[in-house]
Amino acid sequence: MKSRLLAAPIAVLLGIACGPIAHAALTTNDWSNTASGTWNWATASNWQLGAPSINQSACMITNEAGLIGGIHTRTVTIDSTTVSQPGTLTVTNVFISAPGTGIKASHNTLFLDNAGLTTPLHVLHSLIISNNGSVIITNSELISDATSTPSYELYGTTIYGVLQLQSGLLLTVNTNSIYVTPFSIDNDGQMTVLGGTWQGQEADIGNGTLFLDGGSVNLSYFLNIGGPTGSVFMTGGQANLGWIGVSGGANSVGQMTMSGGMCVTPSLVVGDEEDNEDSTDGPVGTLTLAGGTMTVSGANSFDDFSIGGSDYSRATVWLTGSQLITTNASTLFGYGSGDEFFPAQSDMIVSNGVWLARDVTLGFGFYQLSTLKMVGGTVTISSNLVVGGSCDYGVLGEVSVYQGTLSVTNASHTAVLEVNAGTLTINASGTVNADVIVVTNSCGVVYTAGGILNYGTAILDPNGDADLDGLPNWWEQAHGLNPFDPFFDNGPYGDPDGDGYNNYEEYLAGSDPQDPLSTPVHPNAPPFQITSIVQSGNNIIITWNTAGGLTNQVQVTSGGAGGIFSTNGFTNLGSQLIIPGSGITTTNYTDTGGATNVPARYYRVRLVP
Repeated sequence: MKSRLLAAPIAVLLGIACGPIAHAALTTNDWSNTASGTWNWATASNWQLGAPSINQSACMITNEAGLIGGIHTRTVTIDSTTVSQPGTLTVTNVFISAPGTGIKASHNTLFLDNAGLTTPLHVLHSLIISNNGSVIITNSELISDATSTPSYELYGTTIYGVLQLQSGLLLTVNTNSIYVTPFSIDNDGQMTVLGGTWQGQEADIGNGTLFLDGGSVNLSYFLNIGGPTGSVFMTGGQANLGWIGVSGGANSVGQMTMSGGMCVTPSLVVGDEEDNEDSTDGPVGTLTLAGGTMTVSGANSFDDFSIGGSDYSRATVWLTGSQLITTNASTLFGYGSGDEFFPAQSDMIVSNGVWLARDVTLGFGFYQLSTLKMVGGTVTISSNLVVGGSCDYGVLGEVSVYQGTLSVTNASHTAVLEVNAGTLTINASGTVNADVIVVTNSCGVVYTAGGILNYGTAILDPNGDADLDGLPNWWEQAHGLNPFDPFFDNGPYGDPDGDGYNNYEEYLAGSDPQDPLSTPVHPNAPPFQITSIVQSGNNIIITWNTAGGLTNQVQVTSGGAGGIFSTNGFTNLGSQLIIPGSGITTTNYTDTGGATNVPARYYRVRLVP
């Protein structure tokens, strides 16, 4: 969403401040009381043209009337006594400001103080809160109403100073923008919702900050953050927002940090700008979810939750403690494109908290990299996780699970984890669970680098090499090796049968890596197994296939009733046997008195490394 902020805020400010004077100087009502202190809005003697009314083109609370010098602080109140004069509470264009900077600044505040919710302050066209100007609402109602404003004029609520909603009601009616933007680089605008209810259509946060610390916020259209630098901090309360865009312009930086409260939106886009096709300076958006609950309810679009929503964007989402719910929404990383020199980047880092998702796609636009990194927390995806789009056009995805658990699963066990173009890496403290894992593209790679990968079904290209260890998928699966683990016994240098030949040598020779008798020298040897157990008087003779040069150990365990025995109960029987000679052979061992044991004994032969 392109930011609606104007490029020249000073010009905007002067246009609002001076426009009414130029066109209707005699009906611009300036605050004329030159003293500091607290004064009532409805007191006629405080104004040049008497008490405010709908017949005036603007009400100006500034320090300009009478060319006042020095530092002045005024608070203009609307309270329970003011509402007895309702004619003063419907006005056109209110402008609040004061001159100066730093410790030499004057301040003007419009304070709606316990005026109740029956008779609101109704401001038509424009409410402009400029530098050193403030509006505070406590148990009162303020309506900023742009219903009848011509479309070519600036209208709505513009904040260069401070707006604070402590309790009561703020309505921004039929406005196209709420600008939170600075008059100068040293004086960013701020809006804070501590309590009460703010209800409107849309909010555009430019060079300023919106604090949501409590209360309720309902915006039917959107909340746009950025353009060029805007911030939203949510620590409490509830927010129902029609659409959220974090970063709203080319080469802009927008951020939203949530550490408490509940927020619901049908669509959430991080790193977005509609008109950015000709610029490699894409928007930079950051969303940090540190607490509370963020729910993306879905708008039946393939990118309801979009990370990297425009070309050349740099988008980052941090999940450090919140609950993120997108179970009715589609998640898309990297909708926008880059090029081979300026790739787009979309990242999500999960260090704590919980993400519950329906379907997630990493990688869509050309020449961009989308990453999901887990260093903790839990991510559960109930439908599909697709990693990467196309190797030919640089649509790559990376999923790295260092710690925490990533699950792609549902009750019917039909959820699919597809590594299409890019990598899935599971490190030592990470766990990935998947009903179905699919790796059929040559540029899809899976590494279980000491981590745990649990899956029900693996659909692989039989001639492919999912873990890039030089051993084809079909061969690893046929011989009981993990096709997703390139290390130790599952890798090319592993020797799971201990015959002195590694897996890659056995693959080239066509021998069995799980059978110590099947080697590159004797690839078709009989399997290493017991061939007979016979009784000879009170003794038992065990015979098995082996090979010269190997060391074997006979082991025994006692059986229980009904032939039950424990696989962990075997103990060594006699000394180790060093098989003489070389090549395939058979040997035997006599268990003296073995036939006299009751109940039965069970035997096995172990290859000693």
